[in-house]
Amino acid sequence: MTLRANRVHEVGVSVRRHSAWFVVCLLLCVAPVAAADFLEGFDGPQTSWTIATDSKTCRVVDHLRHDKILRFGTGSENVVFDAQQIARAELTHGLSPARVLDEPLTANVWIRSNRAGAKFSLRLVYPHLTDPETGLIVFRLVDGEVYQSEGKWQMLTCKTSEKELNRRSQLLRAQYGAKCDLTDAYVDRAFISMELGVGATELFIDELKLGPVVSPSADIPVLPEAGPAVAELNDVKMQHDRLLINGKPRFPVILPYHGEPPAELANLGVNMAWVPRHDDRQVIDSLAQVGIGVIATPPLALSPEGGILDAENAGLAPLGEELDPILFWMLGNEIPANGAKRLGNWRKQLLSADRRRHRPLMANITGGERAFSRLVAMLGMSRPVQGTSLDYARYRDWLTDRQLAARPGSFMWTWIDTEYPPELVATRLTQKLIPPVMEPEQLRLQTFSALSSGMRGLGFWSTQGLFNEGAGAAETRLMLKQLQFDMKLLEPWLATGSPVGNAKFQMLRPTSPPNIATAARKPAVVHAGHAVPAPTGKPATDSAHISATLLESDFGTLLLGTWFENDSQFVPGRMAANDVQIVVPGVKETAKFWEVTTTEIRPLVSDRNAVPGGTLIRLQQFELTTAIVISSDLSLGADLRRRMREIQAESATCVVQLARAKLKRVEGVVTELQSLGRAQPDVDRMLKKARQLAETGAKDLERKDFVAARKNGDYALQMLRVLQRAHWDDAVATSTHPISSPHTICFQTLPDHWRMQARIQADRTRSTENLLHSGDFEDEDTFRTAGWQHAQNDVPGIAATAELVQAPGRKGFCLRMAAGVADDKPAPLIIAAAPVTVVTPSVPVQNGQTLRIQGNVKLLRNVSGTRDGFQICDSIGGAAKAIHWTESGEWHRFEILREVAATESVSLKLTLFGIGEVLIDDLKIEPLDLPGASLPPVE
Repeated sequence: MTLRANRVHEVGVSVRRHSAWFVVCLLLCVAPVAAADFLEGFDGPQTSWTIATDSKTCRVVDHLRHDKILRFGTGSENVVFDAQQIARAELTHGLSPARVLDEPLTANVWIRSNRAGAKFSLRLVYPHLTDPETGLIVFRLVDGEVYQSEGKWQMLTCKTSEKELNRRSQLLRAQYGAKCDLTDAYVDRAFISMELGVGATELFIDELKLGPVVSPSADIPVLPEAGPAVAELNDVKMQHDRLLINGKPRFPVILPYHGEPPAELANLGVNMAWVPRHDDRQVIDSLAQVGIGVIATPPLALSPEGGILDAENAGLAPLGEELDPILFWMLGNEIPANGAKRLGNWRKQLLSADRRRHRPLMANITGGERAFSRLVAMLGMSRPVQGTSLDYARYRDWLTDRQLAARPGSFMWTWIDTEYPPELVATRLTQKLIPPVMEPEQLRLQTFSALSSGMRGLGFWSTQGLFNEGAGAAETRLMLKQLQFDMKLLEPWLATGSPVGNAKFQMLRPTSPPNIATAARKPAVVHAGHAVPAPTGKPATDSAHISATLLESDFGTLLLGTWFENDSQFVPGRMAANDVQIVVPGVKETAKFWEVTTTEIRPLVSDRNAVPGGTLIRLQQFELTTAIVISSDLSLGADLRRRMREIQAESATCVVQLARAKLKRVEGVVTELQSLGRAQPDVDRMLKKARQLAETGAKDLERKDFVAARKNGDYALQMLRVLQRAHWDDAVATSTHPISSPHTICFQTLPDHWRMQARIQADRTRSTENLLHSGDFEDEDTFRTAGWQHAQNDVPGIAATAELVQAPGRKGFCLRMAAGVADDKPAPLIIAAAPVTVVTPSVPVQNGQTLRIQGNVKLLRNVSGTRDGFQICDSIGGAAKAIHWTESGEWHRFEILREVAATESVSLKLTLFGIGEVLIDDLKIEPLDLPGASLPPVE
């Protein structure tokens, strides 16, 4: 063996002086480790070849495992193409990485096609050679035999011959220099490339082999998993409110990139990533290689002062081919309404520089929808929901309003939060408190709320990336992956559908996992498109509401159902029911209904004569969300089942893993709550049952009963939600609002709430000092000189005021804030800016203090033109922890508790966001110097 002889020679002459036994040991130590030869028989259900085509002129009609036409075993892989003109296709398959040694590597594959000309190749990687322009490891293709036996099976062979390797080495040294390191080369992928004629081309592939396989050593760099050797140039276009990639409607699912391994992101199922730097070639290429579309922040020309120069005064150099993997340009996040001019200048620069590709522009803004919708093709609007006073139903309606405020036909997208605001997390860590944790169900509820509003794209926002090991992080990843499966199945409807109505209804009977007692069996009814009275019977809870939204699309109708339970943005409850009935209006007589899940496509029974005004369909169970496809195309059910089977096993595994992960976290918090004396009845039995259901789901996976596995995983999650919600309801039972305590924003922080309550109960001083001396509004002179700030926005057609008035039905004066239509003009449908704001004087507070903020509020009439109504927020909690009022009523007393992390000044901000009238009285900021204010450190 020449290689081994050379290695012994390199050790030196001293080796020859030792025994033959020592030489043999040395040879064994330096020899590579042999592994079993690679063999793929294509007998399982999952396809494994990756396909790239000239998408403008060709489409993949079918890609599956075939159990009838095969060469060996029980199956083959089958691909069917349909080309409008002559096109090119390339298929790639991973292999066990195999070192190139003295003995040639040999790969074989059997193929059968109705066209000759398919060529078989191997990818040869040089792990120590990096291209200086791209920063990527260099690889080359080694070509093998060409398919000639049209209509018959033929084995194609590809070898790493010494002659071919020497030729490759000469070319590489000529390109990269004579001293370039070409050692440790290995083969890791197989390719089949072919030219497609006009019409249908069918390809069958069977038994792919490679040997002898000698694995590269652990310290040799490995090229990431990659798609075809030649990347496809994506044709990206905007057609009004639709995104077309290579002529196909697409629904973008975006993650901000934080340095995660591209393969891990691809495994989550996201199809796009936002990379801040457009010139980070290595990151951009590595993402593109695993099939993730790249969004990047483009270059810009700035003035010395930092302003964006007008394109007439300064321009960008033309953008070249090296940026081809980038699909869109992201022009900024949380751009304020007054940033339109700056963005407009940037847009002009890009229009001039990107003439070859004309990439769509996207941005996320905080206001000025109509102006920005003229500047960018993909307009984003976002706001936090979890742990705020904004529930999911109002969040959905807020997104709908933002679309109405933009130009008709605008493409709208939004960020979905995967974490709590970083400033809140940082504050809690500073106070040595555990960070809040978002429940995975909240991620699902916010996602479906956004989808129901008609969003044409979603981003999942994180500031540090999703691959951390913090509490709840694994649950977030699992739920995100599960949501990608949902959106992949529903993409044709989501990418082209527009909402035509919403309806709410009350559930009459919650569902129960096995062996859990239930109420009497009574069905619930919901009308999609308009509300109707519920049938007789007492609702299980007043807070259980489902909204069924119809999306009309090019592919039929999609019905999205979401359970909007009150306060689920803090802690979701069970939110499940049996025997649900839905009335769908305006359905064709030939239409069929399919309930779409990632483990089952279930045809639904329909009845056109059961109720007036539509077709009645029945669901056996409803939990959190549902998706129902309505179409007269009878082949649609078979197509959905085929696509569902590709993800069924992985989806069911996700649900079971999610149940196990959440169970472990909930058990830890429950144990801590029990130690604080806050146990819930029957808690041990409920946790035991949840554990049994999760384990039963794991056994279902072993039996490949994926439908049962998902159901048992879901039942376990239901049990945990019931227990979490019971603990949370107990914590907020005496609060004026869930926002009142800084520790009732989620389940994870409840132990801190009870520790704070214990300190308040132990406070003997009961201080009643009001730091806000003018908060009673009784002395107008004091009010004017104390530093109260009054601001009005110039909203066209709106007149606003803030003044002291005699309090109706109360002693003394109060603050009145009002906004109304000026000069008898019609009221605006949506008011973009708050008409009037009042800010209290700042008062000094000390580190370690707990503040009690109190007051009385009365809305004299409902607030219109906004979803936010009237708001009071404190400078410690910020807008995310504000309390909102939207409907008129009697005087309402509120109380807010805030813990002070640093010596500072605190103020309250009172904002009327729309047309309405509100009275405010007896505002107080009281410091509580509580004993034992320090809390246990974060573990």
